[in-house]
Amino acid sequence: MSSETLREEGKEYFKQNKYAQAKAKFTDALEVDGENAILYANRSACNYALQRYEDAISDARKVIT
Repeated sequence: MSSETLREEGKEYFKQNKYAQAKAKFTDALEVDGENAILYANRSACNYALQRYEDAISDARKVIT
């Protein structure tokens, strides 16, 4: 499956407040496209919503480096 398809599925889960499922989709997408900063930003938002703040910070740092 393409990273874009996985990202779109993740976005739909996020809109439904299903943050764990969204995070799983963004993680799967990163396995396909590990250099995509948008995917790290999306996963960071999921981690923040799940109160996994250290993980959120880690992913956010990958966005800006």
